[in-house]
Amino acid sequence: MVLAAIAVVPVTDVCAEGQTVQIGWLSQAVKRILPLSYLDQPPEDEGIQGARLGIADDATTGHFTGQSFELIESVAPETGDVASAFRDLTEKGIRLVVTDLAAPELLSIVRLPEAAAVTIFNTAAPDDRLIAVPTSSICRQAGQCSQTRSSNISPPRGGWASC
Repeated sequence: MVLAAIAVVPVTDVCAEGQTVQIGWLSQAVKRILPLSYLDQPPEDEGIQGARLGIADDATTGHFTGQSFELIESVAPETGDVASAFRDLTEKGIRLVVTDLAAPELLSIVRLPEAAAVTIFNTAAPDDRLIAVPTSSICRQAGQCSQTRSSNISPPRGGWASC
């Protein structure tokens, strides 16, 4: 009898409450110096536009899974404090952060105590060691700490031994 009652509950009722996934965007304003020969100049806000497009795409899927996605933007001025911008995100409870910071700024962020509870997705620094490595491992490579690897992120292409 209990099984019959569960079988008649529509799937939409199960997901009616929904879940909001907050994703932070962390960036720093950078003055670009481009050659004069470029006919099509890249947009000033290229990274954040990609993040906004990703959130819109996720919202489409979320409509069917009972999830919604919210992008929380934090952009430090060109000479501003990136750590402060990162702390603003963590104070809002953000635990997923996408960033286009350069490697030195990214390394400064992962050394912060607040970074231990955050998964950071690097979208810009070309060094493979900074793309899919937990913050503790990045920090260890920089010689700043000795924490163990987190299990919430996949290993880089060559495996953890390549780090």
